[in-house]
Amino acid sequence: MRRESCGLGYDAFTNTWKMVCVLLKEYSPPNKPDMVKKNLCTMVHVFGTNSWREIPKVPSYPVTGKTVFANGCLHWLVSHSDIKTDGGREVIWFDVNKEEFGLIDPPKRMCDLWRKYSCYYDQLVDLNGEVGYVCSR
Repeated sequence: MRRESCGLGYDAFTNTWKMVCVLLKEYSPPNKPDMVKKNLCTMVHVFGTNSWREIPKVPSYPVTGKTVFANGCLHWLVSHSDIKTDGGREVIWFDVNKEEFGLIDPPKRMCDLWRKYSCYYDQLVDLNGEVGYVCSR
């Protein structure tokens, strides 16, 4: 199975736009997260060039879905229920200038909502240049 998610971000330090795609080329067994990581690939395209390049850094978890760009970073809301048993979600960010990933643990309130409601819809949104989180039933 091949899954991918792409996002567009502006690098203010180099005055360039970058397209970043994270690809999961194959699905690995949930009990072997190291195999999942090995199958992830991050590709970057700088607008104005004619090529994509692979960077060595990959996110902690596969990313899919909508990307929000804010404060120089792309953000994805990710679920790791297939890897961890708590079924939670986290935010993975990608710094467009430094080309590195990081992880934001969700606020406790978000975790409480996930546990309280069995059926919900949630997503990251752009709130005038800031990242917002929307959760509804």
